[in-house]
Amino acid sequence: MSHTNDTTEIDSDETEIYEYDQNLESYHESDDDWYPENQDDGWFGKNKTTFWKKYLPDSVSFRKNPHNILREKQGLKGPALNAVSPNDYWSLFVTNEMLNLLVSNTNEFIDTINIRHTFKETNALEMKAFLGLLLLTGIYRSNRLNLNDLWINDGTGVEIFHLTMSQRRFRFLLAVLRFDSKITRNERKKIDKIAPIRELFEIFVTNCAINYSPSMSLTIDEMLVAFRGRCSFKQYIPSKPAKYGIKIHALADAENAYVCNMEIYPGRQPTGPYMVDNSAKAVVTRLIRNISGSGRNITFDNWYTSYPLVKSLMDEYRLSAVGTLRKNKREIPPEFLTIRNRATYDSMFGFSNKITLVSYIPKSKNRKNVLLLSTMHYDKSINPESGEKKIPEIISFYNENKVGVDLADQMAASYNVSRNSKRWPLTIFFHLLNIANINSFVLYSQKSSNLMRRRIFIKNVALSLIEPILIQRMNSSYIERQIKDDIRKILPNRDAQRNIYSESKSSYGRARCYICPRNLDMKHAIKCQECKKTICVNHCRGATFCVKCLDNDSA
Repeated sequence: MSHTNDTTEIDSDETEIYEYDQNLESYHESDDDWYPENQDDGWFGKNKTTFWKKYLPDSVSFRKNPHNILREKQGLKGPALNAVSPNDYWSLFVTNEMLNLLVSNTNEFIDTINIRHTFKETNALEMKAFLGLLLLTGIYRSNRLNLNDLWINDGTGVEIFHLTMSQRRFRFLLAVLRFDSKITRNERKKIDKIAPIRELFEIFVTNCAINYSPSMSLTIDEMLVAFRGRCSFKQYIPSKPAKYGIKIHALADAENAYVCNMEIYPGRQPTGPYMVDNSAKAVVTRLIRNISGSGRNITFDNWYTSYPLVKSLMDEYRLSAVGTLRKNKREIPPEFLTIRNRATYDSMFGFSNKITLVSYIPKSKNRKNVLLLSTMHYDKSINPESGEKKIPEIISFYNENKVGVDLADQMAASYNVSRNSKRWPLTIFFHLLNIANINSFVLYSQKSSNLMRRRIFIKNVALSLIEPILIQRMNSSYIERQIKDDIRKILPNRDAQRNIYSESKSSYGRARCYICPRNLDMKHAIKCQECKKTICVNHCRGATFCVKCLDNDSA
């Protein structure tokens, strides 16, 4: 997690979860419980209004507070309940709606450049194969490798790449891939900096939310998607490995790195519907909207943490929070900032309005203290496993649960599909594919008894995406026999190798396609189910109907 100055890493005990009881009534204690009877009972913050008691009032019962009661069971939900295969799970995130958006906008862009040249439009079958090849570059750790090395046919390349499509076609699709309509883009960009990717991004984020109910503990942190091209909202974050890139605020499950929600940071938006507050409190409030009232815990670093935020999460959204705190916050008493006359491993606790503040001095060369706020912890508990370090439970819990987003970043980097690009929307799209790989694997692992390694899972997804076009090429009259033989070797089973047009084959052998010019003189064995005439692959549609019969039916 970025921006933290923590030096201690100790696993905390599991947090106790209480079942929700509608009959519980002791949700609120009187504000008088926190009023200082005597200033010796605690400390005032630098703002002179926030008072922190040294000890909890006897009347306070944190265990019955709504923000500490988990109300939703962890696990798969919605469309995910019907998924079976790895490809089923992956398709929950990269849906047909998204594929249709890719195909239609890419073809629209191809039409604009066909004024000078003639390029073949793409389709859903080819787009899936293209995405499958991108996934394979990730698992082969070849996403930054020169494409010539992947398509080379001297035995050192990767065979499935040239069997699926030509390198020239892959490069073309990479260059023309678009996510929005170029016709209306300039108008939309007047009010939205991220217009080129917004629609696709929001569909993807919605898919992340509707398929999984996360665990008790979640993390909010920044992701930095590496990018060094031109972009008005490119960020520099020295603590991140990439240093330069596009910042994304993310909410992830601390238990398994499932990414539940994301928001691109666009800087200051133009005046209009997309001009929103980019303060830490506003960002967190938008990220947690799908889990509001669920009683979960949110862990974040000191960029996000503030007294008003954790109080708002507790009172308005029934969520607990744990986070490191910057020392310039006005609610902190001066006594919690000083380290003079305090021993190493010393802890100070303060309690205010169901919020716990701790100041801890770890062993370090320059003797810095660490400050944390928590609405989940309610006493001065020390982790018994920390020994002489006497680490507070709040810090142990923070160290254990701050890793959700960082873990997602690490998993994405392991099998990264991103390729070098000067187009920031394409870079964001690569990132979405990486997140789809992570989230789909988490869902598969939660439900399936036949567990597999993540690399094998992604490979299975990639082959499922590529397989239909391999079968089509294997049955095409325009593909070399050697390529067809090589395709037969790599298809996963004999059923997949079955000719998809076998039922329409004529028992009288091969003949010319009745639509193609006679000078092509290409023989085929496919028959239209309607007119019974011979057709080629290029003029075959759906369940082996020729294009003319389909046109007549639709007329």
